Parts: sequence; structure tokens; C-alpha cells
Amino acid sequence: MSTPNPGDILPLWDPDIPGEVISAGRLGVRIRPGSPAAAKIAMIPGGPRAILDVLEEKKMIEIGYTITKPEKPLECIGLFNSTLLTGRLGRTPKGLAFEMTDFQELESPDYPIEKSRVHLRYQELQLVEEWDGDLEGFTAIALREKAKSEPILDSTMRFVEHLRDFREDLAEAAVRRYEATEQWVECPRCEEIVPTSNGMHCPNCGEDMRGGEFVRAILHLVGDQDARVYRGIDSLTVRSAGFPEYRGMSLDKIAGFDLWVSFRRYDPLPDEGVVLPTASVEMFEAQRSVIRQLQIGSPRTGAMAAELADPGWLGSPPYMPLEGRPAHHLPAPNDEQAEAVARVMGMRPGQLYLIQGPPGTGKTTAIVESIRRILGRHQGGSILLSSHSNDAVDTGQERLLGFSHVRQARIAEPGKVPRRLRQTLFEGENLQQFNLVAGTCNRLAIDSRLRFMVFDWLILDEANKVRSNEALALMPLAKRWVMIGDLNQLPPVMEEAALSFEIKDPLDEIVRDDSFYGWMWDKVPPQSKIMLPRQYRMREPIGKVVSDLFYDGKLVHESPHPRMPLPWPFDRELVWVDTGAQEEYRDAQRSVANEFEVALCKDITTIVRKRVRKAKLAVIAMYNSQVNRLTSALKGIVPPDDIESVDAFEGRESDAVILSLVRSNDRAAIGFLNDPNRVNVAISRAKKLLVIVGDSKTVIGGAPELFGPLFEHAKADGLVAGVGAVVTACQRVGVRSQVQRLSRPRRGDRRRQNRRRRRGRDQQGTLAGAEAVVVNGATPEGVEAPLQGGVEQVTARDDTSEVAQPEPVAPNGAKPRRSRARKAAAEAPASAAAGGEAPARPARTRKKPTEPA
Repeated sequence: MSTPNPGDILPLWDPDIPGEVISAGRLGVRIRPGSPAAAKIAMIPGGPRAILDVLEEKKMIEIGYTITKPEKPLECIGLFNSTLLTGRLGRTPKGLAFEMTDFQELESPDYPIEKSRVHLRYQELQLVEEWDGDLEGFTAIALREKAKSEPILDSTMRFVEHLRDFREDLAEAAVRRYEATEQWVECPRCEEIVPTSNGMHCPNCGEDMRGGEFVRAILHLVGDQDARVYRGIDSLTVRSAGFPEYRGMSLDKIAGFDLWVSFRRYDPLPDEGVVLPTASVEMFEAQRSVIRQLQIGSPRTGAMAAELADPGWLGSPPYMPLEGRPAHHLPAPNDEQAEAVARVMGMRPGQLYLIQGPPGTGKTTAIVESIRRILGRHQGGSILLSSHSNDAVDTGQERLLGFSHVRQARIAEPGKVPRRLRQTLFEGENLQQFNLVAGTCNRLAIDSRLRFMVFDWLILDEANKVRSNEALALMPLAKRWVMIGDLNQLPPVMEEAALSFEIKDPLDEIVRDDSFYGWMWDKVPPQSKIMLPRQYRMREPIGKVVSDLFYDGKLVHESPHPRMPLPWPFDRELVWVDTGAQEEYRDAQRSVANEFEVALCKDITTIVRKRVRKAKLAVIAMYNSQVNRLTSALKGIVPPDDIESVDAFEGRESDAVILSLVRSNDRAAIGFLNDPNRVNVAISRAKKLLVIVGDSKTVIGGAPELFGPLFEHAKADGLVAGVGAVVTACQRVGVRSQVQRLSRPRRGDRRRQNRRRRRGRDQQGTLAGAEAVVVNGATPEGVEAPLQGGVEQVTARDDTSEVAQPEPVAPNGAKPRRSRARKAAAEAPASAAAGGEAPARPARTRKKPTEPA
């Protein structure tokens, strides 16, 4: 039996091919002879040629035709919905499918002849393995019926309905009064973003900014109300008396009692008013619609249903060799990246391909190469690029800006798009003029302009953070699905709405906690997934820790970055500064913070800035409260955008990263630090230097299988140092240590200390981690030894916490002189130990003022 050849126009009745064949380029439709569909199509003016015209359009289109003798015109509904019109793609043994849907009668007294319309939904679905002329023999039809009863669809539907109800209730309950403490304006000339407190003239170019747009604001909740109620909310509404309601502000950050919002408008927000979540349920309705279509077996979701019922039933994507030269301004793909790109290009409609990209392995390179080669090879091709976050979408778009054949359109709120990509924003109706449309998952799912569009490829980045309900809402918009992520990095965000979901079945927990990408990873065949093993971000000591702890040692290290020229102990790539027992505390919002680690981070960042001014430096912490304190303490040293929580910093990188673990207590309670995925993200952001600041005893006691190997790696491949080593490094670069300042007692503390000494109390104490441990126990050549002993016993700000202060060093290296009283107090314990009595402290006498003569 012959098949349609690419580009051939076959006769309507070919004796070698059973059935009627209509060919349009590489597309063919076979109509079974004598079927109800053949009889009905024969009644259409133009006959099969009308169908041919539709195929050439390659989209959903309406065909108008006349039924000259309609006896029961509405009977056609069932006939078209149950009759499959199949075809073939070139010489492949798989079939294309086209289904007639939504047939309805149009009645009008002005028409002498009754007219009807039929909607032909174009979908390239691989539906048959071989033609047998039997409707029941089509594999996809059977799989589509099987998918109706998939239990995960019921769990996903319940989860979506719960999120919708939660959002509606929250919109009514989370109404808070606010005061706008700061607003930013974008200069209309140089586009610099400047706070309004700096005046109305741009400090960069001097332009009058009264013609600029307000783009950002900080809303402080009056009465220090709890801002955590807004977690998981991405859109806010502001109301104020005498002002119009403003909807659609993007919530970028929650910092204590402050909400950081972005928007675009030519007048400022009211100074005070109320803020509440935008009660938008469009996203949840879009998700419910797709799930419902899967449950009833809709033709629109037929390919998705087949993939859910039998993942990989179409086999692995064919390998399409890469042709042409690589782009001169982009890195050439390595062997594994080239393999992934070749498989993506060779995908057939209805196929799913998964790519796992550990940190620094070039996920973005694979995405960009796939997009530019697909659009260069297929002139009429189209791609939908999406991700969980705007940052990931921004990164992909930026790399593609230099290619003229890539016509980009961004769908997003203007305040979410950086200035360099604002040219790609499109608010018009005709998106078909673009071959690359980009946006976040939730934003694309509710855009009405995409409702009747079908893209050739969907490329979903950060797929490990996209739940099933979000992924399923996007998949009907494309014929092929590529998902890139990493199972060992952070899973979907667990906001309050998800936490309140009642678990009734094991699948409920999967729907709530896991991503669609992770759920499908073990289901697809090995040929439909690939791992990228070569990492180019981290220097080998850092990359080796990540590889051994989270990827079974499979990563290959090819980082080109040189070591940073820093003084000991930061002349290694991996350093753990062990803080010892420096107690954490909880703020008013019950978030954990550690002031001692804040002081240490300030010392370390100052050292790095003194020696390497142009290096990109980031400070990350495990808790938001610690992030707020670091932002305040490091003002002028590290930009606020580079001080983030570990979760917010995922997907980013920096030359040097200081990680504050925060937790320090005698119970070894570490909370959500006991999460391998979070720790993996935290330690894999650095290129040249990773400094871990934390209490090793607490974190190892709380998760020995996680932090124990990490600590041992730091000792073997890097360095474990104490706080005294940081103080020494500060002295070497000529800066004053914040740890010393924090440890120095206040005046009242000295008085209490002196009273205790007089009572003979034991004041033994050491500076937490004062001694530094190096790999071989020796001090590197040419480097001063760390402080060892010789510490003065002092108390910190809290009476219950005693720390020690290193003895100060004079500029010329000589020891400063001590007063007789301090010297006697220091020698008293030694005299008592030798059996002698401590000398009594002479009583102070106050001289009487001399009377005037």
C-alpha cells in the first residue's frame, strides 16, 4: 500500500490507496468510502476541495456550506463527532487526525436556503499505527477513552476548585490599610528608575521626571499587620477615597510589614488607602476547562489524553542532525546539548520530551539553540515559550534578541518586564505575526488571544516548579511539548492555599507537592528524556560537592572561572565559617533570624569588596527575616536585588555567594533546612567562591545525612574556619570587624561583669569558633596565623550569652597597655590557682574639690 509523498497532489481516487485522499503539501486526509462523513462532505459546495482549503490554512477555520435538501440537519452533529478523518505525514507510519466538531444549524428568515456551519479543528495528532479502516482500531481513540478515568484528573480538579475557593475567600478577608512609604519613577529620557524622595529631577541625566511613569512602590501595612497573608498572591488592588480603583499591581516581594509592588501609571499611588488581593479566578477556570475536556474525551485534548494514558506511546522523537554554523555570540552546544536539540527538532505532534538540567549545565543554551534552529528550519513554525517565573522567560528572550528571523511577542504585565525587553511587549490582537510568544504559565493560560491558536512547540522552562493543573492548562495550546527542569531543585511553591488542601488520596499529595514534570519523568521511556551532565558554572571544589551529594557523582566539571584573589581564609573556593553556639531568635512574624551571622556576613562582604571590587556578590539566607536584616546591614555594600532568600535566588548565579544558615540552638531544630532540594539550590549558585556561615553542630545534628557530608567536603576540598579567622582577615585588609563590635559589651554590661568578678564567679569563655582549622592543620605560607587564645572575657548584649573579645592589636603590632585594675583582675584567677590569695582591689577615694582661696 502506497502513502502520500511530501509535496505531491494525489488524485481524489487513487486505486493504490483505499479511500478518498486529499493532499495539501505534506498533509493528507483519508476519508473512508461509504462512511457518513464521505456522504456529508459530498454535500458541501466544492466537495473535498473545501476541506483542502482548510488544511492549507493550518488553523481552526469556519467553512460555510449549504445543505440543499436537509431532512434532519442536526443529525450531522453526531456523525461528525464520531467519524475520524485521518491522514499521514510524509512517509511516517503515524497518522494525522482531523475531526469535525461543533456543527450547528443557522436559522435566518432572510435566507431562502437553510445554511449551516461546521468548525474544523486542525490538530496534528499521531492517531494510528497503520491504516485498517476500522474506527475502533485507532490507538488514540482507545487511549482517549482510557484517559477519561485517570484518577489524577479527579485529584487535580479538586485541587483547582480548592485554590479557586481559597482565592475568593482571601480576597474578602485580606483587606489591609497601607501607607505608601516610597515610590519610584522611571525617567522618560534615560529610563533610570529613581525614588521620588530624590526630587523630581533625574540624578543621572537631570531630566524633569514629572513626565515619567511611576513603576514601583512600597506599601507599609498600618499597625504592623501580618503581610504573610499575601503569600502566593501575584496581583493586588488598591482603593482610596477620591481616587479610582487600581487593579492588576504585581506583588514582587514581601519584606516584614512591607509589600513591594510594581505597576505602570502616570500618576502616583495614593499615600494611604486599602490593599487587597485581586479576586481573579480566570486562571482556575481555564484549568478546570482543560481538565473537564480530558474527562469527557474532547478532541481538543485528544493528544494530551493519549500521553497521560500511555506515556511514550508514539515512541522517542527522531534524531534530526543539526545543520549550519553555531551562532557567533552564543556558546556552541556540547554533545549532550546537541543531542537534546536534535531530538526536539525531530519531535512529531503528540510527543513529550523531558530534559533534566542540573545547576550550570546549560539549560538556557539548549532552549535557545532549539528555538533558533526550529524557526530557521521551519519558516511557518511557531513556538510558545513559558516558565513558572518571569526571570526565566526574560533570560530566554534576551539570548534571542539578536536573531532577525525570531519575531518575539511578550505577554505580561508591563511592570514585570525589564526595560531591555519592553520592545517585545505586544498588546494588540494579531499574535499570528509572531513566531515566538513568551510569558509565564498562568499569564498565557488566561490570555484570550491564544484561545484559538495552536503552536507547533511548547517549551516549558523551570518545569520542576509547575504543578499538573498549570501544565495541563498550557498543553492544548501546542502540538509538541518540551519540558526542562531539575528534579533535585526546588519543587512547586507551597503557599498557604496549597497547604490547606485536604489530602484524601495519595494522588492528592502528588498533585499538591509535585510537578507534572516530576510525575511524568518515571513514566516516559528512556529515549524520551535526557540529562545534561556538563556543568560550566562552579569551580570544581564547589561542583564536586553538588555532584556527590545530589547527582551520584555524574556531573563533569568544566568551569572556566579563575579563583578570586582574596586573603586567607577566603583564598579557597569552598569555606565554612563555623559560628558556634550563637543563638537564633524569632521576630514578631515568627520568622527566624541570627544577628551574629548578619555581622559575619557584613565582615565577609566587606573583605571581598575591598579586594575584588567588580566581582558580582550575592548574599542569600534560609529565612526572610534574616534577608531583611541583611538588606539593612549591607546597604551600600551589596545591591538589594542580590540579597535574597534561597527560594527567590533559584535560577540565578553570582561570582561569590555567602550563605547564612541562620539556625543555631541546643535542640538541633533546623526546620525546612532539612530539605536536600533547597540545600542543592543554595550551594550551587556560586561560580568562584561559596562561603557557608552557620553553626555546624546544630545543622549536622538536625540532618546528619545532609549536612554531615557537606561539612566533610568543606574540610577535605576547602576550609573550615572559625570566627577568629574572619576577624584576622578584616585586620589584613584594614577594616573594622563587625563581629568585634557586636561582641563588645555595653557600659552596663561591663559594670555587671566587674560585680561578678568581685564575687569570684567563673568567667571562662571563648570566642565562638575563635580558632581556625585548615585542611592540613597548618597556616598557609605568607599568611598570618589566626587568633589563638589570648582573648578577653566579656559579655555580649544579652546577660545569658557570653562571648569573648580578641585582644586588640595596636597599629604598630605592639600590645596596648592595660590598666592596673584590669591587669589585677586578669592575674587573680592564676594567683588563686597557685594557692595564693587574690590581691584585694583598693577602694576608690573621691578627692574633695579644692575650695577657692
